[in-house]
Amino acid sequence: MEPNLFFMNGKAWPATDHLMVNKGERVKLRLINASSMSIHPMHLHGHTLKVGAIDGNRLPMPFSRDTVPLAPGERYDLEFVAKNPGRWSFHCHELHHADAGMGTLFRYEGF
Repeated sequence: MEPNLFFMNGKAWPATDHLMVNKGERVKLRLINASSMSIHPMHLHGHTLKVGAIDGNRLPMPFSRDTVPLAPGERYDLEFVAKNPGRWSFHCHELHHADAGMGTLFRYEGF
């Protein structure tokens, strides 16, 4: 039996829940790569992520990315505005990580 290595909101797949958002809501995320060897390029479909802090240090000039590469031990504080209703995948772009459960859906209320 292989251990569960990937967690979202403290739960390992398949126990992870969809993340519900409302149109117009500003959504904040804190991603932490607690692994010791893997970089996790995290990607949210249908939206652009704004990086506001890295490793607890606020950035004087936040920047936007479609994919955020989290190296081992890194922490990123991100946000996006929910302005594209539907269901959107948020996952690691290392597809074998996504296949193992490192991902979830952002789902707009009503979809």
